[in-house]
Amino acid sequence: MVSFGNDTEPVTAEITTSDVLRIAREVGMPVSTKEAQLFLRDGSRAHRMWKQMVEAGRQYIAETLEAERCDMWWSEISGNPSDETEEYDA
Repeated sequence: MVSFGNDTEPVTAEITTSDVLRIAREVGMPVSTKEAQLFLRDGSRAHRMWKQMVEAGRQYIAETLEAERCDMWWSEISGNPSDETEEYDA
């Protein structure tokens, strides 16, 4: 069983101006700092980005739980209980 302690903090994610500048360079479309800031301040874009990040988080949780369930099932049928909880990169 996985233990997270008493209370856990919610996960927060932040996309910064520096992130936009780096990603824009990586995709071959460099932008100025001002353009990157405007990109992030676009309310509808920010909301769409937030929704996509939440969905990615939900997908990661579902895939991790499924993998852990498979590990528990395998441990039960193989007779080799696993005491270690593995981290899965979805």
